[in-house]
Amino acid sequence: MLATLMPALAVTASAASSTNITMYVARNDTAGLGGDVSIDFKSSGGSYSGTLYLPGEADTSNCFLSWISDGNVTVSGGDTIYENGTAPIAPAGGSVSYTVSNGASSAKYTITTKQGSPSVEGLFINVDESMGTISAMNGDSKHDTSCFGSLSFDGSDYYMSIKGRGNSTWEADKKPYNLTFYKKADYDKKLSVSLVDGTDAKKWSLLANDVDPSLLRNKIGLDYANELGIGLPSRFADVWLNGEYLGNYLITPKNDYKASDTGFVLELDNYSNSEDPQFKPDGLLEIGISDGYYNRITVKDIGDDASIDAKGIEQWVNAAWKAIRNYNSDEYLKYIDVDSWAKMYLVYEITKTYDSYSGSLLMHRDGTSENDKLMAGPAWDLDNCFGRLKPKTLQFIGLLPQISADGWFVDSIGLTASNLSLSWLQELGKHKDFMARVYEIYNETTSASYNLCMNIDAQAAVLGASAEMNNAFWDYSGLFKTNYNVSAPITIGVGAYALRYKTTNNWSDYVGNLKEYVGTRMKFFYDNLLVAMPEGSISGETELTGGDTLKLTA
Repeated sequence: MLATLMPALAVTASAASSTNITMYVARNDTAGLGGDVSIDFKSSGGSYSGTLYLPGEADTSNCFLSWISDGNVTVSGGDTIYENGTAPIAPAGGSVSYTVSNGASSAKYTITTKQGSPSVEGLFINVDESMGTISAMNGDSKHDTSCFGSLSFDGSDYYMSIKGRGNSTWEADKKPYNLTFYKKADYDKKLSVSLVDGTDAKKWSLLANDVDPSLLRNKIGLDYANELGIGLPSRFADVWLNGEYLGNYLITPKNDYKASDTGFVLELDNYSNSEDPQFKPDGLLEIGISDGYYNRITVKDIGDDASIDAKGIEQWVNAAWKAIRNYNSDEYLKYIDVDSWAKMYLVYEITKTYDSYSGSLLMHRDGTSENDKLMAGPAWDLDNCFGRLKPKTLQFIGLLPQISADGWFVDSIGLTASNLSLSWLQELGKHKDFMARVYEIYNETTSASYNLCMNIDAQAAVLGASAEMNNAFWDYSGLFKTNYNVSAPITIGVGAYALRYKTTNNWSDYVGNLKEYVGTRMKFFYDNLLVAMPEGSISGETELTGGDTLKLTA
């Protein structure tokens, strides 16, 4: 085990006179507590109240209160005076009060215990701030500032560095992070670790899911993409940083983890402030929603043994893009892996992800021979989809097509005054043979599509109390956070595919609203698949869930 690098300190409160006291629960591996947990107190009328946030696996009967003070204090409950590290805490949902005295005066401290789900592990990050402060890291929008320390998770301890990640998601109070793991405390040689069973990676991401009070959209979207073979494995965790509770996060390998030493990773991006090489494919519209937003290819990584540089990548991608835009030719098949792109099209179509044309579309090529095709994926950044209600209209596509459960999504991106293209997926969709493969894959993987609803229930059962604890901490009160400005009641669409959302201030209703969208979206696909299929594209029949047979006629 690695030693805790420094005590986890809470915001101090004045207990009496000039004496300050900090209270926390110390790491106790035998009690299932993998790190120190601090308590942040608020004062009211001379008394103090604080909330203790604990992971679900912690045994509250074997966790005890410790304190640090700048003078001599006594901590008592009733007639009992407690030694440091022996004062009991309340079980989940309960409270306990203590009197803290310095001999001259005293104050009452009440501590309420909240606890996450037993099936969600606690992840504890301990940063040595002599090597870089947390405030400096959180204040760096470019994510150049890292902190260094140790991490405890699922019974193991590691050396790691942490830094911020994301663009718009970084602007939220609940921030996302990237982690890199190392073999030793000199933070020199990187180490592959397995935070999600069956996956080893040196770099991992902690996704905050701040725009999604259900906390489930990223998880079920990634699970669906992963079942198709283009996603990322993931796992929920409750996270503490130097003892301070940060909330519930989704752990995934960093999204470029599939990069090959002989290939490269690209992202169709809408930010121009990247330090990585960028270029605009010929004929792709520069969006210009606001300063800094564009529609470009970013070269995220080039393998150490790749026989190509950024300029060569640009030339090759432009040739592929030119072939894609030639709708009367199948030359584009020389460049792309059709199945991975068809699966990505399906993921975007079903989820109606906000990043529908100019953001977060990853692709990679694992070599540079004629046989190495451009692969779509891995799919990621799916927190703002599945009927999202964030009222931010995309250029060239109205809000209703984005948030309703009916209609074809990728193809609904509007026309512009020019003949420039907006979306890679939309341009691929103009090839009938490509769309035929999209429909074939949908029917080959129908169980994966219809498992989306069941997975909501399964993941909600996993998340449970951890989601409630997260939403209480971050004050997700009302249907959405106040900056989303959604009024109630809410009915979206008409007819068989109308959505009827509950107005809510509790997590279970957030989950119910998500199920309402996914179930209705799947009904639309089932009812309308044949209508959308290109005439004469495919034939045969496909077995569906429950033994039904969908006949595909030429």
